[in-house]
Amino acid sequence: MVKKSAMCSFVLILIAIGFSIAALSTYWYSIRIGDKDSVHSMAYYKYDKVKTSSKNGDDTLFSIYGKLPEDSKEKKIYQSSLAFTALAFIVLVVAAFLVLLSAIGLLKKIPCIGTILNILGKFILIAGTAFCFLAVFIFLGLQGARKDDCEDGVLGAVACDNGLFDSFNKNEDGYATTPYLGWSFMVIASALTIAATVINIIGGIF
Repeated sequence: MVKKSAMCSFVLILIAIGFSIAALSTYWYSIRIGDKDSVHSMAYYKYDKVKTSSKNGDDTLFSIYGKLPEDSKEKKIYQSSLAFTALAFIVLVVAAFLVLLSAIGLLKKIPCIGTILNILGKFILIAGTAFCFLAVFIFLGLQGARKDDCEDGVLGAVACDNGLFDSFNKNEDGYATTPYLGWSFMVIASALTIAATVINIIGGIF
């Protein structure tokens, strides 16, 4: 029973690790200006890069790359979420290793170290889940950070009270802001780590 539970938890953790790796390497937010069925502009954001594309429907006409201002609060949001995503990845790798050791029965065969690792195993997934959640929920403050940047003049001559920063996920005629793949991947990773944690507790893996 323990071995089956451990292997199930191990698989879920591996999938969560895959999503966290993907989140580290892809864009987290997108902004569309213009009608998506005609010529419009798309901007994709992550911690170190902004990709702006001119599109006609689904066809990309051209793309240019830039960066967020170093002193922007928006960039700090991306960096904070990235940091917790990286921490989640590291913790999940360790958790996967410990669960695998438990599944094959090695923890019981290592007298002293096995006991320490067993105690660590009981709490490490909780830490991994917490890091995933922090990456997700810190990012919800993005629009507030963007509005602060606007009011501080970081974004240049942009009207700050026109509703552009009111919603994390907004879709109106000619304008849309929405979380992109990176954030979505961490939401999925959070759900997977919760499931793995529940299995660990119910299955008595450690």
